Amino acid sequence: MNIDCYSITEEDFINEMEPNNNDTFDEYFLDSNLCVSTMIKKYDVPMLDNNEYMKKTKKKNLQCAVCGARAFGYNFDRITCESCKAFFRRNALKNIMELKCRFDGNCDITIENRRFCTYCRIKKCFAIGMLYEILSSKEK
Repeated sequence: MNIDCYSITEEDFINEMEPNNNDTFDEYFLDSNLCVSTMIKKYDVPMLDNNEYMKKTKKKNLQCAVCGARAFGYNFDRITCESCKAFFRRNALKNIMELKCRFDGNCDITIENRRFCTYCRIKKCFAIGMLYEILSSKEK
């Protein structure tokens, strides 16, 4: 395992924050009691508020209400993944009576098995409140 080490000297730091400021970073090297937060306050270094930073960088962790996969937003008035959105678009206007469950009619729809039972998946789509009216209005 090869680890590269670099040494940093005083010359690597900016000696002065402002041209007409007599305080320098040299005091940081001379006084071991100084900490970074003290230097930030002294030189008035702008910092991002942690909440502001989290809002900018945090990705939305949405979960599909049908299968539990990662979702990116609302589709047919419910938070769903792209797969369930496409499934609902293809199957919502079909006659549900023509579909049959090969098991007991209460399949647990997850990301792993969502393709196994069309009947239970479309039933769950309607149970969580996906609106086929949105689909039929788009087709007109």
